[in-house]
Amino acid sequence: MWVVIPVAISFFIKHQIWQRRLRITAAIIFLIFSNNFLASEALKYWEGENEDISGTYEGAIVLGGYGNWNNLHHTFNFNESSDRLLYAFKLYRNQEVRKIILTGGSGMITKQREKESRFVRDYLNHLCIYPEDILVEDESRNTFENAVNTAKLLRERFPIDSRFLLITTASHMRRAKACFEKQGVVIECLRVDFQVDDDDYTLSTILIPSLSALQTWRMLFKEMLGYRIYQINGYL
Repeated sequence: MWVVIPVAISFFIKHQIWQRRLRITAAIIFLIFSNNFLASEALKYWEGENEDISGTYEGAIVLGGYGNWNNLHHTFNFNESSDRLLYAFKLYRNQEVRKIILTGGSGMITKQREKESRFVRDYLNHLCIYPEDILVEDESRNTFENAVNTAKLLRERFPIDSRFLLITTASHMRRAKACFEKQGVVIECLRVDFQVDDDDYTLSTILIPSLSALQTWRMLFKEMLGYRIYQINGYL
């Protein structure tokens, strides 16, 4: 969009100098935002790094958004964010967390009955996790409600000094962490599903424009905008 707008405007301006300036501006914008190195650096800063986690946690809080129910085939489909659940399962099996806390209902207006956490609870039961070790909060529709509803659940079920581990996608952790801290939940963070790798720092990624860089910026700006909107609304 940032590239198209200057080019489109240039066709409606008769002044040749301004036409040239707008088209050069569009070319510069394209070169900047299609550069994988710059996109990776920006995303690397936003994702942050994991700190060392140690000891045993009362629960791993797993944010929803990693799957959906398929009405046509009557199956629950996991997506690219399912690392959240896989890491929680691993920690549980290693006895590093005592409970898995699933938070997330349905983010779709037309499918309020299809609660993500309920489907995942049944899935985990089939993996031989004790039902009493799975806690479900299935009313939230976004990150803010995840924090509010989960905080209420934790206050009802656990001592005030309990340790909890928040697990979500690295690019989403900044907003999620701030929401939970706003609700007074003391958490440590486990970022998963990092998008930046050493492969992003090669000569080709620095010199050759890439459409994947545009997609990275799109995702990053979406998260940044979401963070800012949450700030304005007082959620953080």
